[in-house]
Amino acid sequence: MKSEHKKQGKLNKKKKRQQQEAKRKTDYQAKLRHEHEYPKIDIDKTGANPEFMAAVQIAAEQIDFRSKEQFDNQHRRLHSLLASGGKRELKMGLQQATSDQVDAENLFMPVLLHLGEVLYRLIPEKTRKRFLPYNDAAVFISDKRYVIRFTSLQQKKTPNGTLYYSRHQPKIEIAGEELVVAFTGHAIERICERLNTRYLSYSAAGDVHAILSHCNYFEATVLEKNQHAFTFFNSVNGKAFLSYEAYVVGVLGEENLSKEKGSRPYYRLGYAPIAIEDGFAKAMTFLYPGYRSTPELQKIKQSKLGHEEKAEMIKRCENLKADAVVLENDPTIIKWFHENGVPQVIQTTKQIFKYD
Repeated sequence: MKSEHKKQGKLNKKKKRQQQEAKRKTDYQAKLRHEHEYPKIDIDKTGANPEFMAAVQIAAEQIDFRSKEQFDNQHRRLHSLLASGGKRELKMGLQQATSDQVDAENLFMPVLLHLGEVLYRLIPEKTRKRFLPYNDAAVFISDKRYVIRFTSLQQKKTPNGTLYYSRHQPKIEIAGEELVVAFTGHAIERICERLNTRYLSYSAAGDVHAILSHCNYFEATVLEKNQHAFTFFNSVNGKAFLSYEAYVVGVLGEENLSKEKGSRPYYRLGYAPIAIEDGFAKAMTFLYPGYRSTPELQKIKQSKLGHEEKAEMIKRCENLKADAVVLENDPTIIKWFHENGVPQVIQTTKQIFKYD
Protein backbone atom coordinates (compact mmCIF):
# COMPACT_ATOMS: atom_id res chain seq x y z
CA MET A 1 0.00 0.00 0.00
CA LYS A 2 2.76 2.41 0.95
CA SER A 3 4.64 1.78 -2.30
CA GLU A 4 1.46 2.39 -4.33
CA HIS A 5 0.80 5.59 -2.39
CA LYS A 6 4.34 6.84 -3.09
CA LYS A 7 3.98 5.93 -6.75
CA GLN A 8 0.71 7.84 -7.01
CA GLY A 9 2.32 10.82 -5.25
CA LYS A 10 5.16 10.90 -7.77
CA LEU A 11 2.70 10.70 -10.65
CA ASN A 12 0.71 13.62 -9.20
CA LYS A 13 3.86 15.71 -8.82
CA LYS A 14 4.93 14.89 -12.37
CA LYS A 15 1.49 15.83 -13.68
CA LYS A 16 1.59 19.11 -11.76
CA ARG A 17 5.02 19.95 -13.20
CA GLN A 18 3.77 19.18 -16.70
CA GLN A 19 0.76 21.43 -16.20
CA GLN A 20 2.95 24.27 -14.90
CA GLU A 21 5.33 23.87 -17.84
CA ALA A 22 2.42 23.86 -20.30
CA LYS A 23 1.05 27.07 -18.71
CA ARG A 24 4.45 28.75 -18.96
CA LYS A 25 4.67 27.85 -22.65
CA THR A 26 1.14 29.11 -23.29
CA ASP A 27 1.84 32.38 -21.47
CA TYR A 28 5.14 32.84 -23.32
CA GLN A 29 3.51 32.24 -26.71
CA ALA A 30 0.75 34.71 -25.86
CA LYS A 31 3.38 37.23 -24.87
CA LEU A 32 5.17 36.76 -28.19
CA ARG A 33 1.94 37.43 -30.08
CA HIS A 34 1.61 40.76 -28.30
CA GLU A 35 5.29 41.74 -28.29
CA HIS A 36 4.79 44.55 -30.79
CA GLU A 37 1.68 45.83 -29.01
CA TYR A 38 3.57 46.82 -25.86
CA PRO A 39 7.09 48.20 -25.30
CA LYS A 40 10.08 46.02 -24.57
CA ILE A 41 12.07 46.55 -21.37
CA ASP A 42 15.84 46.66 -21.80
CA ILE A 43 18.44 46.32 -19.05
CA ASP A 44 21.44 48.66 -19.05
CA LYS A 45 24.06 46.81 -16.99
CA THR A 46 26.37 49.82 -16.62
CA GLY A 47 27.31 50.44 -12.99
CA ALA A 48 25.04 47.68 -11.69
CA ASN A 49 25.60 45.46 -8.68
CA PRO A 50 25.50 42.02 -10.41
CA GLU A 51 23.27 40.34 -7.82
CA PHE A 52 20.81 43.23 -7.64
CA MET A 53 20.74 43.47 -11.43
CA ALA A 54 19.95 39.75 -11.69
CA ALA A 55 17.01 40.15 -9.28
CA VAL A 56 15.71 43.14 -11.24
CA GLN A 57 16.07 41.28 -14.55
CA ILE A 58 14.05 38.33 -13.24
CA ALA A 59 11.34 40.75 -12.07
CA ALA A 60 11.34 42.62 -15.41
CA GLU A 61 10.77 39.35 -17.26
CA GLN A 62 7.62 38.83 -15.18
CA ILE A 63 6.09 42.15 -16.23
CA ASP A 64 3.13 41.50 -18.49
CA PHE A 65 1.40 44.59 -19.88
CA ARG A 66 -1.68 42.46 -20.62
CA SER A 67 -2.09 41.52 -16.95
CA LYS A 68 -5.09 43.11 -15.25
CA GLU A 69 -3.38 42.51 -11.91
CA GLN A 70 -0.38 44.62 -12.92
CA PHE A 71 -1.97 47.31 -15.10
CA ASP A 72 -5.35 48.96 -15.42
CA ASN A 73 -6.85 49.90 -18.79
CA GLN A 74 -5.48 53.45 -18.73
CA HIS A 75 -1.89 52.40 -18.06
CA ARG A 76 -2.17 49.61 -20.63
CA ARG A 77 -3.30 52.16 -23.24
CA LEU A 78 -0.43 54.52 -22.41
CA HIS A 79 2.17 51.77 -22.70
CA SER A 80 0.64 50.75 -26.02
CA LEU A 81 0.95 54.35 -27.26
CA LEU A 82 4.68 54.32 -26.47
CA ALA A 83 5.17 51.05 -28.36
CA SER A 84 3.33 52.33 -31.44
CA GLY A 85 4.37 55.97 -31.61
CA GLY A 86 7.19 56.53 -29.17
CA LYS A 87 7.52 59.37 -26.71
CA ARG A 88 5.51 61.79 -28.86
CA GLU A 89 2.42 59.56 -28.86
CA LEU A 90 2.76 58.88 -25.14
CA LYS A 91 3.02 62.61 -24.46
CA MET A 92 -0.19 63.29 -26.32
CA GLY A 93 -1.96 60.49 -24.47
CA LEU A 94 -0.75 61.79 -21.11
CA GLN A 95 -1.82 65.34 -21.88
CA GLN A 96 -5.34 64.04 -22.52
CA ALA A 97 -5.43 61.85 -19.40
CA THR A 98 -3.53 63.99 -16.87
CA SER A 99 -4.67 67.03 -14.90
CA ASP A 100 -3.30 70.46 -15.76
CA GLN A 101 -1.46 70.48 -12.44
CA VAL A 102 1.35 68.26 -13.76
CA ASP A 103 4.06 70.41 -15.35
CA ALA A 104 5.88 69.48 -18.55
CA GLU A 105 9.03 68.40 -16.69
CA ASN A 106 7.14 65.75 -14.73
CA LEU A 107 4.64 64.73 -17.41
CA PHE A 108 6.02 61.21 -17.91
CA MET A 109 6.65 60.59 -14.22
CA PRO A 110 3.28 58.97 -13.32
CA VAL A 111 3.77 56.29 -16.01
CA LEU A 112 7.39 55.63 -15.01
CA LEU A 113 6.57 55.54 -11.30
CA HIS A 114 3.72 53.07 -11.81
CA LEU A 115 5.87 50.79 -13.97
CA GLY A 116 8.66 51.03 -11.39
CA GLU A 117 6.26 50.06 -8.59
CA VAL A 118 5.11 47.02 -10.59
CA LEU A 119 8.76 46.08 -11.09
CA TYR A 120 9.70 46.40 -7.41
CA ARG A 121 6.64 44.45 -6.23
CA LEU A 122 7.92 41.54 -8.30
CA ILE A 123 11.25 41.58 -6.41
CA PRO A 124 11.01 39.60 -3.14
CA GLU A 125 10.96 41.87 -0.08
CA LYS A 126 13.94 40.01 1.41
CA THR A 127 15.97 40.89 -1.68
CA ARG A 128 14.91 44.54 -1.59
CA LYS A 129 15.88 44.80 2.09
CA ARG A 130 19.31 43.46 1.23
CA PHE A 131 20.09 45.84 -1.63
CA LEU A 132 18.11 49.03 -0.92
CA PRO A 133 18.80 51.93 -0.67
CA TYR A 134 22.46 51.18 -1.44
CA ASN A 135 21.46 50.43 -5.03
CA ASP A 136 18.82 51.80 -7.36
CA ALA A 137 17.10 50.63 -10.54
CA ALA A 138 15.39 53.46 -12.39
CA VAL A 139 13.02 53.21 -15.37
CA PHE A 140 13.54 55.54 -18.34
CA ILE A 141 11.98 55.94 -21.77
CA SER A 142 14.18 55.17 -24.76
CA ASP A 143 12.53 55.59 -28.16
CA LYS A 144 9.62 53.08 -28.20
CA ARG A 145 10.79 51.04 -25.24
CA TYR A 146 11.76 51.30 -21.59
CA VAL A 147 15.25 50.89 -20.23
CA ILE A 148 16.25 50.15 -16.64
CA ARG A 149 19.45 51.85 -15.48
CA PHE A 150 21.37 51.25 -12.27
CA THR A 151 23.43 53.22 -9.79
CA SER A 152 25.19 51.94 -6.69
CA LEU A 153 26.99 53.50 -3.77
CA GLN A 154 30.74 53.02 -3.55
CA GLN A 155 32.05 51.12 -0.53
CA LYS A 156 35.18 51.29 1.57
CA LYS A 157 35.99 48.75 4.28
CA THR A 158 37.60 50.28 7.38
CA PRO A 159 38.56 48.89 10.81
CA ASN A 160 35.40 50.58 12.14
CA GLY A 161 33.01 49.21 9.52
CA THR A 162 31.95 49.87 5.93
CA LEU A 163 31.60 53.39 4.55
CA TYR A 164 29.18 54.17 1.74
CA TYR A 165 29.66 57.16 -0.56
CA SER A 166 28.70 58.60 -3.93
CA ARG A 167 30.78 57.97 -7.05
CA HIS A 168 30.84 61.78 -7.43
CA GLN A 169 32.69 62.00 -4.10
CA PRO A 170 31.21 65.32 -2.88
CA LYS A 171 33.44 67.10 -0.37
CA ILE A 172 33.16 69.37 2.63
CA GLU A 173 35.84 71.28 4.49
CA ILE A 174 36.31 70.65 8.22
CA ALA A 175 39.02 72.56 10.12
CA GLY A 176 40.85 73.33 6.88
CA GLU A 177 40.77 69.72 5.66
CA GLU A 178 38.83 68.71 2.55
CA LEU A 179 36.95 65.45 3.18
CA VAL A 180 34.76 63.13 1.10
CA VAL A 181 31.21 62.80 2.44
CA ALA A 182 30.34 59.24 3.46
CA PHE A 183 27.70 57.42 5.48
CA THR A 184 27.86 54.53 7.92
CA GLY A 185 25.27 51.78 7.70
CA HIS A 186 23.70 53.09 10.91
CA ALA A 187 23.32 56.59 9.44
CA ILE A 188 21.61 55.16 6.34
CA GLU A 189 19.21 53.16 8.53
CA ARG A 190 18.29 56.35 10.42
CA ILE A 191 17.80 58.26 7.15
CA CYS A 192 15.34 55.59 5.99
CA GLU A 193 13.56 55.55 9.35
CA ARG A 194 13.27 59.32 9.74
CA LEU A 195 12.93 60.52 6.15
CA ASN A 196 11.10 57.77 4.28
CA THR A 197 9.95 54.55 5.93
CA ARG A 198 8.59 53.36 2.57
CA TYR A 199 12.10 53.03 1.14
CA LEU A 200 11.41 49.49 -0.15
CA SER A 201 8.93 50.86 -2.69
CA TYR A 202 10.16 52.08 -6.08
CA SER A 203 9.59 55.82 -5.71
CA ALA A 204 10.75 56.07 -2.09
CA ALA A 205 13.81 53.89 -2.76
CA GLY A 206 14.75 56.22 -5.59
CA ASP A 207 14.32 59.28 -3.38
CA VAL A 208 16.52 57.93 -0.59
CA HIS A 209 19.15 56.61 -2.99
CA ALA A 210 19.29 59.99 -4.76
CA ILE A 211 20.09 61.69 -1.46
CA LEU A 212 22.97 59.28 -0.83
CA SER A 213 24.24 58.88 -4.38
CA HIS A 214 23.45 62.11 -6.23
CA CYS A 215 23.43 64.86 -3.60
CA ASN A 216 26.44 67.01 -4.44
CA TYR A 217 26.15 69.86 -1.96
CA PHE A 218 26.69 69.58 1.79
CA GLU A 219 27.18 72.38 4.29
CA ALA A 220 29.59 71.92 7.18
CA THR A 221 28.16 72.97 10.53
CA VAL A 222 28.76 72.55 14.25
CA LEU A 223 26.16 71.13 16.62
CA GLU A 224 26.06 71.23 20.41
CA LYS A 225 29.29 70.45 22.32
CA ASN A 226 31.35 71.41 19.22
CA GLN A 227 30.26 68.31 17.33
CA HIS A 228 31.23 68.63 13.66
CA ALA A 229 28.42 67.74 11.27
CA PHE A 230 27.00 68.46 7.86
CA THR A 231 23.52 69.49 6.78
CA PHE A 232 22.00 68.74 3.37
CA PHE A 233 18.94 69.43 1.24
CA ASN A 234 16.47 67.76 -1.10
CA SER A 235 14.75 69.24 -4.13
CA VAL A 236 11.09 70.22 -4.10
CA ASN A 237 9.31 68.72 -7.11
CA GLY A 238 6.46 70.30 -9.07
CA LYS A 239 3.09 71.49 -7.81
CA ALA A 240 1.51 68.04 -8.12
CA PHE A 241 3.82 66.65 -5.44
CA LEU A 242 3.32 66.57 -1.68
CA SER A 243 6.70 68.17 -0.98
CA TYR A 244 5.61 71.30 -2.86
CA GLU A 245 2.45 71.63 -0.80
CA ALA A 246 4.33 71.13 2.47
CA TYR A 247 7.48 73.16 1.90
CA VAL A 248 6.63 75.79 -0.71
CA VAL A 249 3.01 76.49 0.18
CA GLY A 250 3.25 75.60 3.87
CA VAL A 251 6.70 76.94 4.82
CA LEU A 252 8.23 79.31 2.26
CA GLY A 253 5.05 80.74 0.74
CA GLU A 254 4.59 80.66 -3.04
CA GLU A 255 4.77 84.45 -3.13
CA ASN A 256 8.40 84.22 -1.96
CA LEU A 257 9.59 82.07 -4.85
CA SER A 258 12.20 83.94 -6.87
CA LYS A 259 13.75 82.84 -10.16
CA GLU A 260 16.67 85.16 -9.47
CA LYS A 261 17.62 83.09 -6.40
CA GLY A 262 17.45 79.77 -8.25
CA SER A 263 15.28 77.72 -10.56
CA ARG A 264 14.08 75.32 -7.87
CA PRO A 265 13.50 75.40 -4.11
CA TYR A 266 15.17 72.90 -1.77
CA TYR A 267 14.22 71.85 1.74
CA ARG A 268 16.51 70.97 4.62
CA LEU A 269 16.67 67.24 5.29
CA GLY A 270 18.52 67.38 8.60
CA TYR A 271 21.97 66.93 10.10
CA ALA A 272 24.63 64.24 10.22
CA PRO A 273 27.15 64.32 13.08
CA ILE A 274 30.47 63.14 11.67
CA ALA A 275 33.72 61.45 12.56
CA ILE A 276 36.82 61.92 10.43
CA GLU A 277 38.42 58.73 9.13
CA ASP A 278 40.91 58.14 6.33
CA GLY A 279 39.96 61.25 4.33
CA PHE A 280 36.23 60.81 4.85
CA ALA A 281 33.71 62.83 6.82
CA LYS A 282 31.57 59.88 7.82
CA ALA A 283 28.02 60.43 9.01
CA MET A 284 27.53 58.52 12.25
CA THR A 285 23.77 59.01 12.46
CA PHE A 286 21.03 61.30 11.12
CA LEU A 287 19.12 63.96 13.05
CA TYR A 288 15.87 65.40 11.74
CA PRO A 289 15.40 69.18 12.26
CA GLY A 290 14.43 69.73 15.90
CA TYR A 291 16.22 66.66 17.29
CA ARG A 292 18.65 66.91 20.18
CA SER A 293 21.75 69.00 19.43
CA THR A 294 20.26 70.62 16.29
CA PRO A 295 20.11 74.41 15.80
CA GLU A 296 16.31 74.17 15.59
CA LEU A 297 16.04 72.77 19.11
CA GLN A 298 18.34 75.49 20.42
CA LYS A 299 16.07 78.13 18.87
CA ILE A 300 13.11 76.69 20.76
CA LYS A 301 15.03 76.70 24.04
CA GLN A 302 16.24 80.28 23.49
CA SER A 303 12.84 81.60 22.39
CA LYS A 304 10.46 83.75 24.42
CA LEU A 305 7.72 81.15 24.21
CA GLY A 306 5.84 80.36 27.42
CA HIS A 307 7.07 77.45 29.51
CA GLU A 308 4.21 75.11 28.55
CA GLU A 309 4.32 75.96 24.85
CA LYS A 310 8.09 75.53 24.79
CA ALA A 311 7.86 72.15 26.55
CA GLU A 312 5.16 71.02 24.11
CA MET A 313 7.30 71.94 21.07
CA ILE A 314 10.36 70.18 22.50
CA LYS A 315 8.27 67.09 23.17
CA ARG A 316 6.93 67.15 19.63
CA CYS A 317 10.45 67.38 18.22
CA GLU A 318 11.59 64.21 19.97
CA ASN A 319 9.91 61.89 17.48
CA LEU A 320 9.38 64.26 14.56
CA LYS A 321 9.74 62.59 11.14
CA ALA A 322 9.29 63.64 7.55
CA ASP A 323 6.06 61.64 7.23
CA ALA A 324 4.29 63.99 9.62
CA VAL A 325 5.43 67.01 7.63
CA VAL A 326 4.89 65.75 4.08
CA LEU A 327 2.34 62.92 4.12
CA GLU A 328 0.18 64.46 6.83
CA ASN A 329 0.86 67.95 5.45
CA ASP A 330 1.63 69.44 8.86
CA PRO A 331 4.67 71.68 8.39
CA THR A 332 3.75 74.10 11.21
CA ILE A 333 6.81 73.36 13.35
CA ILE A 334 9.10 73.44 10.29
CA LYS A 335 7.64 76.84 9.40
CA TRP A 336 8.39 78.04 12.96
CA PHE A 337 12.04 76.99 12.54
CA HIS A 338 12.16 78.75 9.16
CA GLU A 339 10.73 82.00 10.53
CA ASN A 340 12.90 81.96 13.64
CA GLY A 341 16.38 81.91 12.21
CA VAL A 342 17.01 78.41 10.76
CA PRO A 343 15.98 78.43 7.06
CA GLN A 344 14.20 75.22 6.08
CA VAL A 345 13.56 76.07 2.42
CA ILE A 346 16.24 77.68 0.28
CA GLN A 347 16.71 78.73 -3.33
CA THR A 348 20.18 78.62 -4.77
CA THR A 349 22.04 78.51 -8.06
CA LYS A 350 24.46 75.91 -6.63
CA GLN A 351 24.38 72.40 -8.07
CA ILE A 352 22.66 70.49 -5.28
CA PHE A 353 22.28 67.22 -7.21
CA LYS A 354 24.55 65.67 -9.84
CA TYR A 355 23.22 62.89 -12.08
CA ASP A 356 25.74 62.62 -14.92
